[in-house]
Amino acid sequence: MKVANALAETEDRELIRKVAEGQEQAFAELMGRYAPRIFGFAFRLCGQRQDAEDLVQDTFMSALRSISQFQGKSSFSTWLYTIAAHRCQRMRRLKSGEPKRKASLEAMAEAGQAMPAHHQQDILEHLGSQQARQRLLDEIPKLPQEFKKVLVLRDLEGQDTAATAKILGITQAAVKSRLHRARMELKRRLVP
Repeated sequence: MKVANALAETEDRELIRKVAEGQEQAFAELMGRYAPRIFGFAFRLCGQRQDAEDLVQDTFMSALRSISQFQGKSSFSTWLYTIAAHRCQRMRRLKSGEPKRKASLEAMAEAGQAMPAHHQQDILEHLGSQQARQRLLDEIPKLPQEFKKVLVLRDLEGQDTAATAKILGITQAAVKSRLHRARMELKRRLVP
């Protein structure tokens, strides 16, 4: 896995160099690699397909404008998730007058997003049926934003603790604490 990640990072750095030189095709290739993951992250945070699509577009436009500022201190994907997280916060602030929305299983299926069970072992041990999974999907959007972001990044997107901390601009201890609290809150809501 580490070899594959190192190879992907090397390929990303080469594509970033080409983008900086003005090769548009290189940026299209980066988008092709990362847009589905950023969309999944955005959809789980926003709960609406259109908002997630807007967030993906905004994230990649921001990345393109500031590609020269990418210093390679983290992976390109971590940098993109950081941009997406900040854009999501901005979008939430702009829409703060709107009622909270939740993601339904139908909307997630329509968007091509399914919750990967291998990232949900802790929670899914208590959930076996499709109905229980639906309840889980219904409860995630109800979590406080700070818990939801950590839960989505760690358990749904598969980011490690260090990357999650970097993306959200918090400490690793805060990531662990919020993740634990998010999982406990979900268990409290889902397990009688």
